Amino acid sequence: MNDTNREFWEERAAIREFDGGQLKLEAEKAATRDLMAWRLPPPEIPTHASSLYNAIYSRAERVR
Repeated sequence: MNDTNREFWEERAAIREFDGGQLKLEAEKAATRDLMAWRLPPPEIPTHASSLYNAIYSRAERVR
């Protein structure tokens, strides 16, 4: 993990633990999901409404 990613991850975990009241392990797991979502390329923007729903849903599934 490079320095930028580590800094992002540590900050997110600390915020979730101390400000959000999460247990350390849960905060670290959530920070990992945050990091993965942050590093994903932006989704393509479809023009049709059902395509937009599918794009949002598939991105959310990748983040989990």
